[in-house]
Amino acid sequence: MTDNDLTRRAEQMRTFQPANPVELERQIQEGNSLLETLNEALTDVNDRRYAAEAEYLEAFNLSIDRWMSDGISATQARAKANVEALPQYRSWLALKGEYHQLEGLSKALTTRIYSLLNINKGVQAAYNTHRGP
Repeated sequence: MTDNDLTRRAEQMRTFQPANPVELERQIQEGNSLLETLNEALTDVNDRRYAAEAEYLEAFNLSIDRWMSDGISATQARAKANVEALPQYRSWLALKGEYHQLEGLSKALTTRIYSLLNINKGVQAAYNTHRGP
């Protein structure tokens, strides 16, 4: 499942208003399922984020080493290395942004599930279904 699908499903869940207890239960189950899938996506994006960071640092350090061996100053070498490693840096930043977006979505989804659970508790109390036989 792509990140866009996760975002779309989470947005649908956020805006859906259950009209009866059955829909409420289904919404809670759907939210838990979505949260599990979202955690897998977070792990995947986090792994790619750290790989991109390592790629950026490697490109940056190799570039600095090359420029320093040419005999230019450290300040100039850093500036040139920053420019050369810019594509890797942008890739890393894009993945960081994606990770933080999914992380925020996860927090919002958790809040939604907790609120639905509280509503469900109130519905159970109203119908006296919270007690056993």
